[in-house]
This record gives sequence, C-alpha cells and structure tokens, in this order.
Amino acid sequence: MTARHRIAFAAAVALAGLGSPAVAQTATDLACKGCVGKRDIGKNAVTGAKIRKNTVRAKHLHRSAKPAGVASASSLTPVPLTGTYETVFSVSLTAPGPGTVVATASFNAHHINPGSVHGCTIVDGTTAGLNTSLNEGTGYVTASLTRPLPVAAAGPVAVNLMCTEAGGNVEIDNINLIALFVPASY
Repeated sequence: MTARHRIAFAAAVALAGLGSPAVAQTATDLACKGCVGKRDIGKNAVTGAKIRKNTVRAKHLHRSAKPAGVASASSLTPVPLTGTYETVFSVSLTAPGPGTVVATASFNAHHINPGSVHGCTIVDGTTAGLNTSLNEGTGYVTASLTRPLPVAAAGPVAVNLMCTEAGGNVEIDNINLIALFVPASY
C-alpha cells in the first residue's frame, strides 16, 4: 500500500468514526442493594422537603426507626370481680418490631361492702403479675397503673387489665386502657 493509499484509508476510518454520536444505553438489570452510602451523599442533600409525599413509609424504615403506635379503649360498664384474677379489659396492637409497650390503665373500684379488697395489674398475656393496685375500704377508689411491657418481635400484642377481689364485693368501672408501642428504649 502506498503512502497515498494509507492516508486515504486513515482519513476514511476517521470520518467513519465521526459519522454518528456515541450513545450509551440505560442499564436495566442492576441489582444494587446498598450501592449508595453516607460518603456518596452530601450533607443535607436529602431532606424532607426534597422527598415526594408518601414515597417513604413505615414499611421502608429499619425496625429501630418504626414510628410509635397506640391502641386505646374505654368502658363505663361495671365489671364485678371474683376471687381469681380475670381479664376485665383489654386492647391489642400490632408491633412492627421489637420494642416496648407502655401500658396505662385508670379505673374506679366500687367497694360495695366494708372491708372490700381488690388487686389489679397490667399484663401482656393472661397470667397475673405483680399487684400494682391493692385497695381496701368502702366506697369508690380511683386507681391508675402504668407498666412497661417488653416486645421481643413483630406481631400482635394483647394488653390486659387483670383484677381480683380478695374480699368483700368489688366492681370496676370507668375503665380506660392505653397501650403505646415505642420502638426503642434509652
């Protein structure tokens, strides 16, 4: 090949390369879990104002960042107590993960006979625990109980107010029971 042909061939190859722009195709088969880290995003690059509404929900968060949730119920109906611990009122919630349920109960105990005694506790099952309310006397007694109940894993949690009558004749009424799930303890 002569020098003249070489120059013509090189010019043709160069012109062929300039004929169409270079185009990259979008990748469609990426499996990129955890590709972007703290070092890749600038400070304050992601803020609430920059995230479209309803695009990040509780199900997208780590279990330790799940929002708190509450369940509550009230009743004015009198519940007569017996000589054994029984569930007199209950609420339930579904915990999104491990954490603590802070349960609070308030109620009136009507001691109908002199010497009436009642005991109440808050539990996350049906086995009575520590007596957190024990009163004796006649008339109305107002009580309020609060107890933390550990939650080991996601799932339903039943919170029960259990009471017993240790003597006399007692009715519980004006019951309020609140269960608040919190994902972490400090």
